[in-house]
Amino acid sequence: MGISFWGSHFMRGPVMLEYTHNKCSNGCVYCYMNNTALKFKDECQSVVNQFTKPRQPTLVNELITRKYPIAMSTGTDPFCKPNIKTTETILQYMKLNGNGLLAYTKGGDIDAILGCVEGHEAKTMFHIGITTLDENISKRIEPNAPLPKQRIELARKAKEKGVKVALQINPYTKYWMKDEMVQDFIKICNDLDVKDVYLSFLRLHSKIWGNYEYEFDVKEYTRGNFVSNFAEMEYLMFDLRDANMNVVMINIPHETEISDIYTEAFGDKLFPYTNNIYSYIGKAYREQGKDEFTLDDIYNGITTSETREVLELPTKKSWIWGAVKACLNNPQDQSEPMNRQFKSFKDFIYYVWQHPKAEYNLRNQSCFDIMDKPDSAFTLKLNADRFLYIMVPPEDFEKCQQELQLQKSK
Repeated sequence: MGISFWGSHFMRGPVMLEYTHNKCSNGCVYCYMNNTALKFKDECQSVVNQFTKPRQPTLVNELITRKYPIAMSTGTDPFCKPNIKTTETILQYMKLNGNGLLAYTKGGDIDAILGCVEGHEAKTMFHIGITTLDENISKRIEPNAPLPKQRIELARKAKEKGVKVALQINPYTKYWMKDEMVQDFIKICNDLDVKDVYLSFLRLHSKIWGNYEYEFDVKEYTRGNFVSNFAEMEYLMFDLRDANMNVVMINIPHETEISDIYTEAFGDKLFPYTNNIYSYIGKAYREQGKDEFTLDDIYNGITTSETREVLELPTKKSWIWGAVKACLNNPQDQSEPMNRQFKSFKDFIYYVWQHPKAEYNLRNQSCFDIMDKPDSAFTLKLNADRFLYIMVPPEDFEKCQQELQLQKSK
C-alpha cells in the first residue's frame, strides 16, 4: 500500500493523490470503513520508498515529483492515536519534497497534530468534521472521537498557525445537526473566520440500520439505508450562503467559490474537479450570456497550464482501465473492449464526459442537455430551470427557496 492516484472517484476532489491509513479508532458508527470487510496494512516504508527510491515513470510518481498535494486520508483519520505516528513519518518526507497536505480529521492531540505540520503550515489544509454540536449525540455516534468543542479548538489553533481550514458537516442530518444548532454553527465559523463548509448526506451501512445498540430508529431518520433529503440539505446550503459561506454539497453538482482556499494552499497544482465545471459555466452564463459549451471550452476553462501539462502526459492502461470501470459503475460491462487505449488523462476525461453509462458524466447531470453533432462531437446546452436553481446568485436565494416550497407542495 502506498500513495495512489485518486482516480476511481472521477473529478470528485481537487487533490489527485491519496494515502489511506489503517482503520481509525474514532468508532463512528456511520463510517463505511467500520462496517465493511475492507482492510489496509499500514506499510509506512512503502510510502517512504516513493519519496526516496528511484521511481518508475508512472503518473503517481510524476505527481509526487511535481510536488502535488497528498490527501490523508478520505476513509480514516490520519491524526487518531493508531495513525498519527505513521502520519508524522510520512509528513517528514512530504515536507522535504515540498508536497502539500490535505488532511481529513476529527482531531486528537492538538499539540501533536500541529507539531506534525510545523514549518509546513502554508501548504497544509485541514478538513475538520463536525457532525453535531451536541456532546451527547457525539458520544453516541462517534464514541471515541474528540468532542465537538475539541475539534473547534483544533480549528482555532490551526488557523492561528497559518493552516487553511474548512469545516465539514459530514454526514449531515437534521437529527444530529438540529435546526437550532445551525445558527450556532454559523457563529462558530464567523468566530474562527472559516468561510468554507462541506456538506454530505448521511448513509448508514446495513449492519447499523435498525440496530438498537446504536439507537438508529427508522422513524427517527428516514426510510431506506440513507438520508437523502436533498431539499433539507439545500435549505442548509442557503442558510450558510446567506451568512457569506462558500459551500460544497458533496456529490451534488453546483457552483461554489470554495476552490479559492485550495489555491491559497496548493497554487495551481490542483485536479480540476466537478464543481469547477459548474463554477466556470455559471460565471460564463451570467457574465458572458453563454448557454452552450464544447468540451474544449470546459477543459480549457477549468484547467491551468500546469494541470494541462500533467493531464496530457502518457497514461498507463492498467490504472486508467480501473478508473473507467469505476466511472461506468459496472466492472462486468462486456460492451467495453479490454484493449481500449487512452493516450493521456485528457483522453480519459473526454471519454467519460461523453459516455452515457458513466455515473459522473455530464449527460447524467440534470442541469445539462446534450445536443449531438454529426461529427460525433457534442455541445452542452444548459437546462435553464435546473441550472438557474443550482447556480443562482446570492441575491436570488429567497426566490429559489420559494420555488423549492412550491415544488415540494406539488
